[in-house]
Amino acid sequence: MNSTKTHNIQLKDDCWIWTAKINEKGYGLLDVRNETKTHSINKRAHRVSYEVFIEPIPDGHEIDHACCNRACINPAHLEAVTKKVNIKRRDVRRQKMKDGSELVTYAKQKKP
Repeated sequence: MNSTKTHNIQLKDDCWIWTAKINEKGYGLLDVRNETKTHSINKRAHRVSYEVFIEPIPDGHEIDHACCNRACINPAHLEAVTKKVNIKRRDVRRQKMKDGSELVTYAKQKKP
């Protein structure tokens, strides 16, 4: 990350919490300028982090937070998964929270 922007990140446990703009669902938002620098668009900060530190997000994939913190942008906590996998993980986490069980997190899968 650009050192001039580090004031937008708070280190908490292993998470890198985005502290600038947050949307109504709890995801960090980042203003990104287009290539001609004529205007900027909002992008989810965790998606930008994944693409900067890991790789472009594959078509048909979403980014899952292994830490369950939507404001986290730590690339070590982010994994590109299909919507089906993301929904399945979300449902398991919600059921565990509903049951009062320990929160389920998923270790990031290493690429072959």
